[in-house]
Amino acid sequence: FDAEVLAKDLLPENLIPFYAYFRKTSLWNMYDLIATTAFMVPITFYWSFRRIENGASYHTQYILTTLAGLLTGMVIEFSQLLSFERIAEITDILAYGAGGAIGTFLVYYYHEQVAPTLGLIRKGQLRL
Repeated sequence: FDAEVLAKDLLPENLIPFYAYFRKTSLWNMYDLIATTAFMVPITFYWSFRRIENGASYHTQYILTTLAGLLTGMVIEFSQLLSFERIAEITDILAYGAGGAIGTFLVYYYHEQVAPTLGLIRKGQLRL
């Protein structure tokens, strides 16, 4: 842990969400943002699916998975704050939280839109 590393992590582009993406947008920046967001989606999708099948409400699960994503992002970024080779960014924390929310939304969308439509197709009441 070094003062130089801490000074680098406390630059405005690391503390202001999406600052680096507006300053310099490259394919790497977009890939990094999408990959960070997508990291939590399968985990929270599975977790939400299992809990909702066991009777949890969508609202409660949505809050839990979003907070779990934010907490995971905070742990990862805090560990990067202590690393010499990595830079901690607030944008990554928000991306992990968004990934958590997206995972639960996909379960909600499946239960409310996809499953009923497939049921109608199977019964012959809806044709594609």
